Amino acid sequence: MSLKLNNQNATMTFLLFAGLGFNLACKTLSPTVKVDRNEKKITLYSSSDKNSALADPRKSSAVQESAEVLQSKLKKEPDDVNVMLDLANIYLVQGKFTEAAATCRKALAYNLKNTNGRKLLGRIELESGNTEKAEIIFNGLGGATSKDADILNSLGIIALRRKQIPLAYEHFNRGIKASPDNVEIRMNLGTLYLHYRQIQPASIQFERVLQIIPDHADAMLHLGIAKATRGDFQNASEMYKKVLAIQDSNPIVRFNLAVAQKELGNLENALDNVKDFLKQKDLAQEKFKAGEQLRDEIENAIEKRRREEEEKNKKKEEVQTLSAKTLRKEPEAKPGKPAPPPPQDKK
Repeated sequence: MSLKLNNQNATMTFLLFAGLGFNLACKTLSPTVKVDRNEKKITLYSSSDKNSALADPRKSSAVQESAEVLQSKLKKEPDDVNVMLDLANIYLVQGKFTEAAATCRKALAYNLKNTNGRKLLGRIELESGNTEKAEIIFNGLGGATSKDADILNSLGIIALRRKQIPLAYEHFNRGIKASPDNVEIRMNLGTLYLHYRQIQPASIQFERVLQIIPDHADAMLHLGIAKATRGDFQNASEMYKKVLAIQDSNPIVRFNLAVAQKELGNLENALDNVKDFLKQKDLAQEKFKAGEQLRDEIENAIEKRRREEEEKNKKKEEVQTLSAKTLRKEPEAKPGKPAPPPPQDKK
């Protein structure tokens, strides 16, 4: 299947605050996870994308505790390359790019040919915004001819930063062929499709992610957005509610749920959700304004419905009153003379 580009503006009310930052690049929806079914382990990745439905790992106590454990191990075994790489990966998750790069390079000083270390360094450079350095590293690991999904995913992100959309699509698809269970690359491809309103292929990617990880909040959020794009606000609402069951205070989901509920006519619930959205701290000005606009629309709709109900009840009362008056004024039937018989023909 080829990627069909659409020149229409893909930003819709219910697409706001979700998806990838396509004005700059396709950032990995993160933290996301890559599942290795053979080793049965989950690896955490992060690009600190605020459009993600998942929690920010930089604020995670578990991530901080992991960093402290690895730092202690490294003090005891200062030449343990694997511990260095694990710690560099944690620094990357935390957004500490300088520390991540320094720790990764220290590990590579012991073993320059360490593939995982080189991939991690490329990832760090990419997340730091050093696209050229990242590309050099990934090309040195096979580039576009590689069969490594992580490398192809990163090259896809680089292509998007350069607005080379068909090339990004090509890298992502190659990555999926190389590793069908790579959740990260499926999320990127699905959101790329969603951005260009290719709703069906986007939905397929998000559904596949949920087959691999049933409680993947980002996949739920974006599948909900895909359903809302098709006008299926009922199922979109259910999907958003599942995300809120995982993250009750997520502002992105609150906003999208409020929009879906407004479309379904659940105005009171919609108003509650948009008010919760507006209570969130650190909202960007444009997001806050969009929330205010949505709140005003819902309040106007509630007021309009109230007036319509009042008018309806008023008319109903008028009809009932008129009927009662008509019954009271109707004269009673009086006994009269019997009608004369019809004339008979004379013979």
